[in-house]
Amino acid sequence: MKRQKVLIIGLDGFTWTVGKKLIQDGYMPTLGKLVETGCHGDLMSVIPYETSPAWSCFQTGCLPGKTGVFAFHSYYHGQRQIKLNSFQQIRKPSLWELLSEDGKRVISINMPMTSPPPHINGVMVPGLTCPEISRETVYPPEIYERFIKENPNYQIVDNSRKPDLKSYVDSAIQTEQSRCDLALKLMKNEAWDLFSVQIQSTDAFQHKNWWAVDAQAEGFTEEAYLQAAAFYRSIDNVIERLVEAAGESVLTVIVSDHGFCAKKADIGINTWLHQQGYLSLSTPVSAESHSYKDRMKQRFPLVKSLAGLYGRFSKHVSAWRPNDSKRSELYSEKVVRHIRKIIDLEDTFAFCLGGMAGALYITEPSDHEKTQELIQKLLDTYGPDSQEPLIQTIAAVKEIYPDEDLLDYYPDYIISFTSGVESRINPGGTQVVKAGLVDDKRTGTHGREGIYVLHGQDIKSDTRFNADIIDIVPTILASFSSPVPSDLDGNVLTQAFSNGLEVNYGDVKEVQKESPNYSDVDQSIVEKQLEDLGYL
Repeated sequence: MKRQKVLIIGLDGFTWTVGKKLIQDGYMPTLGKLVETGCHGDLMSVIPYETSPAWSCFQTGCLPGKTGVFAFHSYYHGQRQIKLNSFQQIRKPSLWELLSEDGKRVISINMPMTSPPPHINGVMVPGLTCPEISRETVYPPEIYERFIKENPNYQIVDNSRKPDLKSYVDSAIQTEQSRCDLALKLMKNEAWDLFSVQIQSTDAFQHKNWWAVDAQAEGFTEEAYLQAAAFYRSIDNVIERLVEAAGESVLTVIVSDHGFCAKKADIGINTWLHQQGYLSLSTPVSAESHSYKDRMKQRFPLVKSLAGLYGRFSKHVSAWRPNDSKRSELYSEKVVRHIRKIIDLEDTFAFCLGGMAGALYITEPSDHEKTQELIQKLLDTYGPDSQEPLIQTIAAVKEIYPDEDLLDYYPDYIISFTSGVESRINPGGTQVVKAGLVDDKRTGTHGREGIYVLHGQDIKSDTRFNADIIDIVPTILASFSSPVPSDLDGNVLTQAFSNGLEVNYGDVKEVQKESPNYSDVDQSIVEKQLEDLGYL
């Protein structure tokens, strides 16, 4: 059996906890119909279940031990440098490259960790970790001129100020409808075998507005739920428009990179390491969580509003003058400094990267005694048997992935947190643990159980079973009768197909990639995106 086309719709951070209620209440009828007439279930994410490693694993079918991506940043021991990860960091061939090698034409829109875009057989419009959408960051470049340039609302991350829930809903709807419009234009005007669209706003929306979708969360009201439901109804409309435009014979694959839950607390591992003497800051002023300007904005809302207006104005000015050297001031001069500039790596023994699991780096790994002392103190303070149990386990990466070649930039340990706990990377301030409340409203954080839906002519109807995020790529490759690399960690979901699925396993040529090398300005822009999403 050879399938002609596949449509992937990525819903970042989407969870059945929210989805099933929205379906029952009639706000996501299209998703409900796909569930009823296809296969669905929980999609277990990887550890760390964070956007960067999770989508890297999704697009390769491999675990972090093979992809090399554990967080948005990596630390290179030999160079003593912290660098932002990019597509070039991913060690294994991606779905887009594998299908291109097999003669298929691929179009991908907004997938995180696809920048700089690979030169595939098709179109690549990168998502998160791309500094900004331009002719230089899209492949092929002329796609920007033809389809994106005249769309002022197209953006990777909406970082505008939002004074209330309705403003957040309206802005998120506009962002994703704009993305859908681009997708429909490309779908109509470009040939394709696989078409992928990633919707980022679901993740950002739930991080900040979990209180509006979870009836058990502090701050929940029926009015807020109805406002939030309008956003999800618009997402269902995007799904409906894409599925309808793709055609009936297409295999539709809906996935999320992880799930979501109420945020109980965030823990500043780096703040704790600093207090315990394991981490040194570059300058004394960096220890403050907020500068004088930020404190003024917090105390005086008018100052905050004016600052937001100025920021948006400046952003538009920079768009008019893309070569203006002052453009970097909008980002690299922000108060939340780059993690690589906050920490004095020459005088630091250990530090942590990553939000949903701690990627712990030891700068002097040969000092086993000091390392074990650090780990034991951390477990005694926040481990399962402590008075404040926020950490589940601390495991050496070489023990988690004993069969993999661990490179220079791999973390030494992975700190896994209890459900509802995330890590705060910025080492500033004095408070290690903070509650997941903003203005007495419960915020959200990642859970490991995401979602998947498979729908098509050969897919079983009304069938439920759970799968892993690394199972999607081998399943899609098999549906095309394309070679499935024998070293993938994922499995083909043959049980979803009514007539079975013949799998052609084989060795696939490794893709040689250069090390990521963002300019200071580009890294600043991406880190501003991550700050707006709550990762820094």
